[in-house]
Amino acid sequence: MDLGDYVEVKDRLAQALKQYPDLRVVERTPYILEVADRTFLVCSLDVHRDADDQLPVQAAAWEPLPGRTPYTRDSELMVGMTSALGRALGYMGFGIAKSIASANEVQNRPPESPRIDANAAGGTKGAWNPDNAASEKQKRAIWVICKKKGLEMPNVDTMTMADAGAWIQEADRG
Repeated sequence: MDLGDYVEVKDRLAQALKQYPDLRVVERTPYILEVADRTFLVCSLDVHRDADDQLPVQAAAWEPLPGRTPYTRDSELMVGMTSALGRALGYMGFGIAKSIASANEVQNRPPESPRIDANAAGGTKGAWNPDNAASEKQKRAIWVICKKKGLEMPNVDTMTMADAGAWIQEADRG
């Protein structure tokens, strides 16, 4: 596999900092998501060009739990956040000659790794479908956030997975 066109995240970040010296990266609280009998750590963040940025760039990455290699196992959070940062910087136009994915993302993906079609998962238990009812893990995450932040508990029994995911991200931001 030729990775010659890929730009490492550290290099994308250096490019971005040259253009935006006041750039800030704000990581969100990661959460665990089960899709098609697999477990992922969802890492997301915002990249603010400066302190007054009204529309920060948002990006996320799903990192398999546990990590598949000796280098990613027990470092899933760091790998996931670095991947999310690489994606955000790619969205901003840094290092994307041919792809937004980092060289590490491409290199670490085993050739036999199955692709997950979120819509094809349908009603399978634990599968991601935005119209399915919120998962038990999402409900627990919402309860923990409400308890921790002193928020009123929403009616999670009427939430879809998409609703719960959006609620969690919004509460995490606030």
